[in-house]
Amino acid sequence: MAHKEPAKISGMAIYDDSRPLEVHIFCSLPLLQENFELDFLSEFYHTNHEEKLEAAIKKNKDAIIQFNSAGKKCESFIKEVKITLDSEKNDLPPNLYFIQNVDIAITLLFSTPIKPQELTGEWLLFPDKLLDAEKEYGGNPKASNYEIALTFVGPETITFKSSSKKPTFNWRNPNKEEIKDTAREERETLTLRTHTETAAIIFGGLFLLLSLVWVFSPNRKVPKLLLPLLLLVFIFIFFGFDLSETKSVTTYQLPENKLLKPMMHKKLTKIYKTLSIKDKSELYDSLAESTSQSFLNDSYQSLYKSIFVHTDTLKIAENVTVNSIEVLPNNQVKCSWNVEALVQHMNHVHSKNLAYSAIFKLEYNQKSWRILTGSILPDYEVSIK
Repeated sequence: MAHKEPAKISGMAIYDDSRPLEVHIFCSLPLLQENFELDFLSEFYHTNHEEKLEAAIKKNKDAIIQFNSAGKKCESFIKEVKITLDSEKNDLPPNLYFIQNVDIAITLLFSTPIKPQELTGEWLLFPDKLLDAEKEYGGNPKASNYEIALTFVGPETITFKSSSKKPTFNWRNPNKEEIKDTAREERETLTLRTHTETAAIIFGGLFLLLSLVWVFSPNRKVPKLLLPLLLLVFIFIFFGFDLSETKSVTTYQLPENKLLKPMMHKKLTKIYKTLSIKDKSELYDSLAESTSQSFLNDSYQSLYKSIFVHTDTLKIAENVTVNSIEVLPNNQVKCSWNVEALVQHMNHVHSKNLAYSAIFKLEYNQKSWRILTGSILPDYEVSIK
């Protein structure tokens, strides 16, 4: 229990390639009170303070820990705040507790890219003030007490140690290779002009030339000499050479189902991850990696409204699951999927499990498949439970 060591703070991060980074922070209420200046608290905590405390934590969520990927900040979302009260030897009136007997567990989600090469973490919440105060009262805290341990659980489990003197740490992804788009190449030879069509054009030209020579010949005897010669030339060209005009065209077909399903999962996950992007141009560029043409424009408009107009509602897609997928003619797919999403509205977090199905039209361009048509974007502002 944190109350036995009020200055102690630790964390655990859980990484998955296709989900937001989930970070659990464990600390005491005195540590939060000292760092966030919670003026509604004294040395006591009353259960009536729960809503104010949760609101204060949500307000200061970016002052706890941050993550960056490729120099860009990963937006955070508070999934849960759990307040644990220790009533052991509590002689206070009901619902009233000493703040050192209150433990806080905070679950944060960070919108990380799919398979980032590296993540840079930075602790911003430290126990220094409590430990320094302990020194003033004659205590002798160890140097290790100033360190914060974060256990990073992913493809490999590693523990990072941070402090106010060295707050940052770097995590390198051992699984750097991202799922690449694949396509089945089909080569086709298109006939632009057949042998007969080309020969007819040549024959027509020779006939026109012969006619002109005959018309402008003074004694009109030249054609009798030229006709056999020209006829022989025409026969030689017609039978000796292939006069048809062709063009080789390469078309791209969708991969088979065992490769198509993870590819579509990547596309849909990338689209839903844009819910955490706070930059308008970056939002468009991110969508352009998976979408194109009318679908790109429609998606951008819907997400722009959801993110930049309805700013009082925060959203994050926690998990995307592709249930079924079927290849249709003309590079179309019939797809069904679920989205586990979290919506924060008026300091309350609501979980939503959304189910969808759609027929997508895809196009292969610059070694990547992009969605051209289809509608998948939910309206997070409606029917919040």
